[in-house]
Amino acid sequence: MLTAFHLGNFKAFSNTQCIPIRPLTLIFGPNSGGKSSIIHGLVLAHEANRAGNMDVTRTEVGGDSVDLGGFRQFVHRQDLSRNVEIALELDTARLKGEYTTLLAPVKHVTVSMTIGMRQVEGKGGELVATGMPMVTRYELLADGESLLRASWRASGSMKVDILAQDHAVFREITKAIVLLGTTTESMSPEDYEWAEKAISGLVPELLLKAGNLLPAGLADSLLRSSVGLIPVSIGQRRGDLAEAIEAFLPSRLNDLIAGISTAVAQELGSFNYLGPLRSYPPRHLAFSDDGDRNWFAGGGNAWDVLRRDESVRKRVNDWLSNRERLSTPYMFRLDKLVTIESINPLYEELVRDLEDRYCNHWSEEDIDIFGEVSGTLLDVEQQLDKVNTISELRLVDLRTDTAVTHRDVGIGVSQVVPVLVAAYGSREKLWAIEQPEIHIHPALQAELGDVFIESALGANGNRFLLETHSEHLILRILRRIRETSEGTRPEGLPKIRPEHVQVLYVDPSATGSQVVELRLPPSFDRYRGNLRWC
Repeated sequence: MLTAFHLGNFKAFSNTQCIPIRPLTLIFGPNSGGKSSIIHGLVLAHEANRAGNMDVTRTEVGGDSVDLGGFRQFVHRQDLSRNVEIALELDTARLKGEYTTLLAPVKHVTVSMTIGMRQVEGKGGELVATGMPMVTRYELLADGESLLRASWRASGSMKVDILAQDHAVFREITKAIVLLGTTTESMSPEDYEWAEKAISGLVPELLLKAGNLLPAGLADSLLRSSVGLIPVSIGQRRGDLAEAIEAFLPSRLNDLIAGISTAVAQELGSFNYLGPLRSYPPRHLAFSDDGDRNWFAGGGNAWDVLRRDESVRKRVNDWLSNRERLSTPYMFRLDKLVTIESINPLYEELVRDLEDRYCNHWSEEDIDIFGEVSGTLLDVEQQLDKVNTISELRLVDLRTDTAVTHRDVGIGVSQVVPVLVAAYGSREKLWAIEQPEIHIHPALQAELGDVFIESALGANGNRFLLETHSEHLILRILRRIRETSEGTRPEGLPKIRPEHVQVLYVDPSATGSQVVELRLPPSFDRYRGNLRWC
């Protein structure tokens, strides 16, 4: 579980900023102050992890809404001598795999990457950036203390510089190696000292195996395929323990690095983005273009989800059809469309039958053209399940029972639908949404607060980073926190407490924007007469 994201020397940020991630993280601040830089940093990490490209311009997840412009554009002040800093912090209690036993002494583990360009000496003796940007430094930290640090060398490898042998995690590694890999059944303080010296001797040989963004583990040449139990004798105890460290440490270290990299990659893989200007699909949604590069980031995919997923459509309909919420309630309905080609055989059969009956066997006594034609057409309608159909999404005005489309109503509906589908149609995803409140009434902005609470703290288990200007949204969330503490929250809405919410304010300055954490008070009693709750 990703609990924090660190970003430095990226766009609006100079000094590395810490962005805590909670089930609901709201980002406020003035226009062009750096709010979007937080989200764009995650977009960069997602793309670099997906494709290994550090010189990112357009991204798969960002669509047309995010154009990073390449390293020269997104590095702070376009200064190529700077290095972009990205770090991701995980909750160790939520990690899975055998390697997690080594992390028992700590609560959080962080992977930190430095992305930059190689600096070479120019003709005048000054350093000049050259080549393509790449990961030049990698660090693994546990509870904020460094475990391992590696850097890129001119030889073309990522070499380990530091191993913190005295850290509690490495003590666990050492203990596991000795007790499971040798014949000894205990370790003395002196044994730990010998083991630390043996580890120090191994450090110059350790190389990391490159991945897209994160290392895939140690270089394969350092790993032994099979090592048996190493006997430890009284007279050779120091040498035998050193042999065990040399034999087993690379594999243990490889498991730890690879396991954490896999966990971070999975977190980045769960990342989704919804841009500030959602797509305005064509009138006939059945014929929308799902090959558009903006299909996901622009919310076009949401309409396709509505068409094919009845459960999501029902939840969106429940929200849109609530008369207390929308003065003009709507509901999405699925209609079937047929093509001329698919219905042509039925049509030809109908025409032949009518021609035969009313041209060749016409009788004045039993003629009922209207009844016959209606009955035949009814038969055709009942046979539509035998032909290919196209599902078309229609919007119904519940006041008049009139079928319309999103093109016939205010643009606010088209902008809020992708937000609702993101909340209702996904599970255990990390969503970054820019301006979820755009083009909707302030009262509806407040209602979105309940949508996000339900999606984040209910069965769906999503997390949201919301870049917003809406005070109505935050006031609704604060109101639900107060009602949770008082026991008066609406039935069916999950409990929400201050620790579930993080409010950030991005404060721009001449030296680079700063991310300020706004703490929520544990009780709202003193604010009761000063705030208008939404």
